Amino acid sequence: MGECNRCGACKHVCIAFKRGVATGASVLEREDRFTCAGCWKCIEACPEGVDIYSLMMEARRRGRLPDSFRMGVKYILDTGYAMPMRGVNAIRKMYGMGAIRKVKPEVVKKLLRDVELD
Repeated sequence: MGECNRCGACKHVCIAFKRGVATGASVLEREDRFTCAGCWKCIEACPEGVDIYSLMMEARRRGRLPDSFRMGVKYILDTGYAMPMRGVNAIRKMYGMGAIRKVKPEVVKKLLRDVELD
């Protein structure tokens, strides 16, 4: 594996850069590493063979979770779901689908007991 020479090849294929949600000279220099889509295009484009994705994930582990992510994790822990489930069974019924059994938040809390929000 090589070393980043800041050529910007990763930046030109990065979805987050293309959508304007990331800035910086290269993918590794951007401040918000949580905008990474995990598509690995940066690794394919890197002429030095840098494992950018692994470096990005390591930076995520060391960094503070953004407030938007913290709120999402809190919602999952509180409700058992990543998004509101109100009315989902009515919509499923409308399309001839059976009702889903909702997961109890206690089950999710047990599965995610080691998640730290601080």
